[in-house]
Amino acid sequence: MCRRYSSVFTNERTTKERPAAAQKFTAAMAETIHFAEKNPDQAKASVSKFLGLKDPESAQSAYEAYAKRLVNRRLFIPAGRIANAVETARQSGAHVRRKPAEIYDNSFTENLERSGFLKELWGSEIPAKKW
Repeated sequence: MCRRYSSVFTNERTTKERPAAAQKFTAAMAETIHFAEKNPDQAKASVSKFLGLKDPESAQSAYEAYAKRLVNRRLFIPAGRIANAVETARQSGAHVRRKPAEIYDNSFTENLERSGFLKELWGSEIPAKKW
């Protein structure tokens, strides 16, 4: 089975010098995912506008892909996926100097979980941990 995850990229300087901004952004991503799932008509309209879709079937297909199948509702980045991506990049000739554990940070998502933010957002529907 292929498990997917979603991620947002920033540089290390931002997370170290502006952790509150990174934390707020992570919370906003969680809220956006929740909103899209709970408000499919508005989410489909937004996806349609962004992708320039004109027909309802394409909007539904895009919604199913982006808001349902491809999104990781918990926002955790699986370590194994990062290691696989780094290895694939190396095999393709990329010079990756860092170890996989050095290029991702789940701490902002972990803070959402510890603080009860995800539980408050999703209620009893909070997504189960998959990784």
